[in-house]
Amino acid sequence: MSAKGKKGAASPDRGTFGELLKEQLTDPEFAAAYLNEHISYQGPDSQDLILQAMKNVAEAHGMSKAAEESNIPRRTLYHAFAAGGNPTLDTMRQFLHFAGIEFSFKAAAAHHSSRRTRFKRAVAKTNARSGRGLKKLGE
Repeated sequence: MSAKGKKGAASPDRGTFGELLKEQLTDPEFAAAYLNEHISYQGPDSQDLILQAMKNVAEAHGMSKAAEESNIPRRTLYHAFAAGGNPTLDTMRQFLHFAGIEFSFKAAAAHHSSRRTRFKRAVAKTNARSGRGLKKLGE
């Protein structure tokens, strides 16, 4: 019976899901999307989930290579990304730089829209007091 015919066996030309994921996680764009998906999870064990995702990215590159090229001791990487780990900001920044991933922040949708509403109210209030509207850009 071929590998395809066996229940649960992976196709020989594609490998297992884990092998395919490991290969894809060396691509910075894929790894960034993977980490963003994991960090957006807000349920129980959310910290352990993102730490496991970071560890998966490190293992995809090879933990020794990741440690050497990011200037982070290998043992520190294992401890930082273990369940219950608590990596420092410096460790996260160095590792993400090594993996070709930017570390950035964005406003949460609810906060962003409420801030925009407050801004619009402030502009309207200023316009009402001054008796004139703020000019649009380019006018």
